[in-house]
Amino acid sequence: MTSETINKEPLALHTLQPGEREEIGHKIRGIMPSLLKAIDANADYFGQRFPDAACKNGFYPVIDNIEWTTSFWTGQLWLAYEWTGEARHRALAEQHIHSFGQRIINRDHTNHHDLGFLYSLSCVAGERLTGNREAGYIALLAAEALMERYNEKAGIIQAWGELNNPEQQGRMIIDCNMNLPLLYQASQASGDPRYAAAAKRHIEQARRYIVREDGSTFHTWYMDVETGAPRFGNTHQGFFR
Repeated sequence: MTSETINKEPLALHTLQPGEREEIGHKIRGIMPSLLKAIDANADYFGQRFPDAACKNGFYPVIDNIEWTTSFWTGQLWLAYEWTGEARHRALAEQHIHSFGQRIINRDHTNHHDLGFLYSLSCVAGERLTGNREAGYIALLAAEALMERYNEKAGIIQAWGELNNPEQQGRMIIDCNMNLPLLYQASQASGDPRYAAAAKRHIEQARRYIVREDGSTFHTWYMDVETGAPRFGNTHQGFFR
């Protein structure tokens, strides 16, 4: 692929036209039976375990709660419960909450920034929908673990790896923006403003350095953790260099 084959369009906000919201809602209601059928089938298939991050031969292997994607499945269960009110969806999602609690307590495969959506889609969602206080407590534990990855000098949350790893120090990636809601939620739940302050600082740094003037982005950007100065951008995954 070359840059000539890419259709570049300006960034623009989309304003819903009269009747468009109703049309979208009609389409969603039309597809929901099929989605719920798939969720129920997956509930039988995965049970209290989880799909792997990628499929093999067209099927997702069943794994323990170790990948960065496991909350996507739990989040589907919460969405199904929110839509239907069916107790079976809630019951399985709440069983997952225990698994996420053990994972953060034991720091099992948690050495990355994806704690954000791992615990937003599982525990934050569970607390909001059911008032489950255990889920809220677990989400705060995860937010505290995510804060350990925040480098105040650089103003960013380190994406991957050990905090003293010279190859990973000061690296933020565009994906981290999806992890920040956990920190805002933690400030709202605890009254402690430092979580939200770190999230705000990180998104400011991402806007300043990761997003280019034409709207494209670097995948990763490195900051100097000693001085806070910007270093360079790089693409670990993606097309644009």
